[in-house]
Amino acid sequence: MDARAVATMKCQHGGGCQVVPSQFAVRLNGSPVITMADQIMVVGCPFVLPGGVPSPCVKVVWTGPALAAQAALFPALIQPTPGTGQGLCLAATGAPQGAPIVSQLQIAVRGA
Repeated sequence: MDARAVATMKCQHGGGCQVVPSQFAVRLNGSPVITMADQIMVVGCPFVLPGGVPSPCVKVVWTGPALAAQAALFPALIQPTPGTGQGLCLAATGAPQGAPIVSQLQIAVRGA
């Protein structure tokens, strides 16, 4: 994700994350609020398994939705503080490869 998406996240191996928003009605600083319905794709993960087999992270599945904040009927993603995210980075095979690292957050929600 970039600053325009109001969050910055990477996989444990340094690959960047990009959000594919599912809704555009509820925005924060001009960008759609990130929800549980969004896809979070990982780009540029260099992870290689022992033996030289490439196994890059390709997506993030978030596990910590907001209980009270919603955008377009979907729970907003929450992250209390920067650091280890409340999600799981996955390889194309579905193998878990660690939690994402979050350095900037969406901290407020405002209706459109």
